[in-house]
Amino acid sequence: MDDQQIPQQSQIPVGLQHNIGYLLNRLLRGLREDMNAGLAPLMLNVQEYSIMRIIESGRAATQQQVAERYGIDSSSMVELVDRLEEREILLREKNAQDRRSYRLVLTPKGRKTLTRAKRIAESVHKKFLEPLEDDEREMFYGSLVKLITSRPGGDWA
Repeated sequence: MDDQQIPQQSQIPVGLQHNIGYLLNRLLRGLREDMNAGLAPLMLNVQEYSIMRIIESGRAATQQQVAERYGIDSSSMVELVDRLEEREILLREKNAQDRRSYRLVLTPKGRKTLTRAKRIAESVHKKFLEPLEDDEREMFYGSLVKLITSRPGGDWA
């Protein structure tokens, strides 16, 4: 990739070049836009994809646990799950341990959709990180994992 395609640091206002919140927000917004565009043919958005990945991980089984892991309020979570359930991507099942809660389970269609979505996400991530050299990418991933796992509740990413 030539230098003209890589944005220069000078394109970011001097006062914000070391503002971690601003930089991460800009980066995340760009990645979210790219992911939403990539997932659009599957009629998924990045929130729905993230919920599917959390369910697949097995680290959160109930609707409430998924909402907590993703950091989403319960009413928004209900809407997201409703949409995925209507599309037969996932099922709500009564939780045998707690009848007040529902387990979320990917359907066969949901697993197939998730497999396709993961391929798309991998492609989007690869393109998103293109400006970085291989060693820079590895350092970036390592730094993110270190920052996440050093925080309380950072036991899984």
